[in-house]
Amino acid sequence: MNKEVALLHSAYPSSLRGYVEQRLDGLSKFNERMTGIHAVFQHQHNEHSVELVASIGGSAPLVVETKASSPQIALKHAMASLATSLKRHRTKFLDARH
Repeated sequence: MNKEVALLHSAYPSSLRGYVEQRLDGLSKFNERMTGIHAVFQHQHNEHSVELVASIGGSAPLVVETKASSPQIALKHAMASLATSLKRHRTKFLDARH
């Protein structure tokens, strides 16, 4: 699975990239057809936003965006939302096959 992490603000510590990549590995268990994930972090007006875009083979990408007071909290909420979307997408795919 391809992982891309974009930190669009220089105030983010370099260790955040490794933390995010490690956390993103866990999302592949929710949908085995996921081919890649792209994470974009932005900091504006004392708020951190995270956009996660999951690429799934043979389907439109799933996009989730959240905002929070810290990048870790924003990532946690975005991952929870994306995990739910991945599970729902997988269920719909399996139901369509039967």
